[in-house]
Amino acid sequence: MNEGDLGDETSGSGFYLDLITHDLKNLNQGVYGYLELMEMLPETTDLQKRFLEEALSYVRMSGNLIRTMEVVEGEKSPSAPQGLYKVMVESYHSFSNVNRNAKIELDTSEVTKGLKVNGSRLVVDMFIFLLDFMFRKARGGKLKVHARTEAPVEGKVQLILSGDFVPLPEKEREGLFNEVSGEKGTKKGKLVLCGRIARMFGGSIDYEPPVQGSRWSGGLFRITLAEVSQ
Repeated sequence: MNEGDLGDETSGSGFYLDLITHDLKNLNQGVYGYLELMEMLPETTDLQKRFLEEALSYVRMSGNLIRTMEVVEGEKSPSAPQGLYKVMVESYHSFSNVNRNAKIELDTSEVTKGLKVNGSRLVVDMFIFLLDFMFRKARGGKLKVHARTEAPVEGKVQLILSGDFVPLPEKEREGLFNEVSGEKGTKKGKLVLCGRIARMFGGSIDYEPPVQGSRWSGGLFRITLAEVSQ
């Protein structure tokens, strides 16, 4: 069967994305129910419960990722002003709720309150994916993240996320947020979505490796978003 046999309604990547996400949602629902049941059984040890909770966190993040993919692909998320400080706090709490055993600290003391940027719920998802990426690279399962904003310049707001995770090697930095990277067109999952979400709302995202003497061993993510006037 080729694309022409499918007709207009089932042609293109959107059709296959619908099929994949539908099947993955059904799979996630089954796995989630089974893991929760295992976690509640009286004979399950505390050590086993910790492993089960970690597995559940992956299923929850997978569900969130599927939802975001559907929204991004369908462009069903109209833009509206988003309070940047509120977005950061919500992202942190959402990530912590999904990953209940995660040891992560987020310092937002240098995020200017009152700043608003162009975006939607997808901006929250973008920061959740960034926190998840940093946490997966954290040493010893513990992560400290520092967030700060810089004064708006020419209608753009910059938010910098610094952390003490393992820094990205030079080869991994190339095309980190691009749809396609390298000769083989390798996709990079959540970070690709982060880049796409930032661009959807007139912004950008970059990774900068740590500089000598920096407090943060993992470097930083610099997120630029369009400011919305008060």
